[in-house]
Amino acid sequence: MALLWVGKLRQLFLSSTTKHDLAYLLAQAKPQRPLADRLDWIENLSTWLRAPLTLNERSSRTELSSPVRIKFVLQLLERQTEWQKSFADLGASLFRDLRGLSLFAYMGLPEEKGFADQLADAVVEHFLPMPRAGNDLSELLLRLFPDDHDAHWIEQLNPQVIEEIKRLIEGGVDFPGWLELFQDLVDALQILATQIAAVGTSPSLWSRVGSPRPSHLSFVRLLESVTVLVIKMRDSGTVLSSDLPLIRAIRDEIEHCEASMHEAFAYLERNGVNMGLVFRLEHQRLMLRRLQLLTDFVHAQATDALILGLRHLLAELVRSLHAQHNISAIFRENLVRLALRVVEHAGSSGEHYITRTRSDYWHMLLSAAGGGILTVGTTVIKSIVGQLKAPAFIEALAHASNYAGSFLLMQASHFTLATKQPSMTAPALAKKLSQGQGSSKGLALAYEIRHIVRSQLAAAMGNIGLAVPTALLVAWGMQRSTGHALFTTEYSLYSVHSLHPFATLTVFYAALTGVLLWISSLMAGWVENWIAFQKIPARLVRQRSLKRVFGNHAGTLCAEFLSKNISGIVGNISLGFFLAFVPFIGKIMGLPLEVRHVTLSSAQVAISVFSAWNDVTLPMIGWAVLGIVYTGLLNFGVSFYLALAVATRAQRVRPQVKRAVLRRFLTLLREQPLSFIFPTKRSEEEGLNELIAASSPLQKKHSL
Repeated sequence: MALLWVGKLRQLFLSSTTKHDLAYLLAQAKPQRPLADRLDWIENLSTWLRAPLTLNERSSRTELSSPVRIKFVLQLLERQTEWQKSFADLGASLFRDLRGLSLFAYMGLPEEKGFADQLADAVVEHFLPMPRAGNDLSELLLRLFPDDHDAHWIEQLNPQVIEEIKRLIEGGVDFPGWLELFQDLVDALQILATQIAAVGTSPSLWSRVGSPRPSHLSFVRLLESVTVLVIKMRDSGTVLSSDLPLIRAIRDEIEHCEASMHEAFAYLERNGVNMGLVFRLEHQRLMLRRLQLLTDFVHAQATDALILGLRHLLAELVRSLHAQHNISAIFRENLVRLALRVVEHAGSSGEHYITRTRSDYWHMLLSAAGGGILTVGTTVIKSIVGQLKAPAFIEALAHASNYAGSFLLMQASHFTLATKQPSMTAPALAKKLSQGQGSSKGLALAYEIRHIVRSQLAAAMGNIGLAVPTALLVAWGMQRSTGHALFTTEYSLYSVHSLHPFATLTVFYAALTGVLLWISSLMAGWVENWIAFQKIPARLVRQRSLKRVFGNHAGTLCAEFLSKNISGIVGNISLGFFLAFVPFIGKIMGLPLEVRHVTLSSAQVAISVFSAWNDVTLPMIGWAVLGIVYTGLLNFGVSFYLALAVATRAQRVRPQVKRAVLRRFLTLLREQPLSFIFPTKRSEEEGLNELIAASSPLQKKHSL
């Protein structure tokens, strides 16, 4: 019974695979039937044409079935005049009843909606396609070419085959000619040019291409040229060779429009990305491509290359037809630029966390030590909040305030939290990988990875190395002053046991915390991008209320503070809320959700062991220490991997570049393992010499 329903579901969501005998299909070609029946007949014929070739039909292993069977059908129709007449009459009736304006001007192009609305429409359309208008020519294309791979064999189709099909349809009874379809093409040219000019003169795009006079905009000049061509084509009913100079001028204006689009995208990458604007620009780019496609077809018609132009037009329309339903394409086209902007910001911030000299190394160690000391206070406050037995939401809010306040205090004190580094240093590495593509910077990049590893170890050692003794000192002082332990025995035993790497879900929780660390860095980059796009610092500088109340330099000081610190503030606050509210969500949903942060866990275990010294055993402590090691590795590793994966995709780093750098890194690790822990004098000199050599003109001639 279960298999039966699985089969029914497959039939529901998969396309039809109905097959018919060719003789039966040709005998059922009835031009007098309703349009819906004729389209169903076309779909059945397409299914037969696209079915795999039999051994008798196949002349080579790589030959596609559709071109072979199309030739076979044409040869059969030459011998069977009755079938030929029915086929021609049916084809003529379709072009009599169908219109192509929607196909040329709208099909495959997103509507002018927001990104979220467009994505929702694509999801619904994927599972429940919207019925097309009864006379829409795109319905014929969808029935004939239901697979996006059909465009490939259409491009390889013999022009003589296309010419023969065209003559066959033109011989049908009551064939209306191509004038109506030609007029639809002309109308589509005008519609596309008008929409392109409307978007090109909108404030969001106009201000980002230099705010020129409208008459100087390539989008407006394009509309003027297309309007002249449309008038001439409507008057003559065709396109003439005398129109070629005007067609070439339209092609040139399209190139100028694309250059303006590149300028607008470059502006966004420098000054902040907005999803809605990116979507409108992508829409504009697609309309320019469609106008270019129709213009190429008109050019082919004017130069007596109609069949070749028709083949190219048909293949591209089929691609657009299926791209309209591609949900992943909507994500890729709209998220890639935002991702690039966010990771570039994170990469710039990540440079702060990379140490390359011994003085930088010691500074990182001291900065991390300060972060470790502050973490002990966070751990103590966490235990106090837990003992209050407040309602779940109030407790989560108190924990979030504790975490976020501690992280913000670290930022203000210029201390370092080791777990924040990976999500920042990974984009910095990805940026260098993209800049080093095609050059001889492989070993220099391997040295950069060594710097990142060494910096991360220094931060971890500083955090944990000071968190543990400080926690023990605080626990001893509390017990000495109050006469009782800081943690209760029950809470202490639970804290130690909860870090057992195999008896609990500590490994999963540590990986989950790594994901949260990465997400917080993305949120910080997104907010920084939004502030840059909205020009908030510039607005603050010009804010007269601030100047009137706090002085002339108040706006400038606020703008500088915001530009330097907003990403850190957002990252710290979001991380604090994540660490607090993920367990809260797990509690209200009945899910075993917790977080494991290596520095917080180290301080908590140290206090717990001191508080319940007579009840804990060495095996318990050993397992807890091993759990902390796993927690650190997963906190760092997961956040670094996710950040590096997103950054390398956004920076479009080639896989061979990553493999080459990895080989150099492993060689360096094998030859100088100690240099990954401490910056020796030799490792500093070699790293500096390699960076200089990689930047020299002679070395740049070589490849990775």
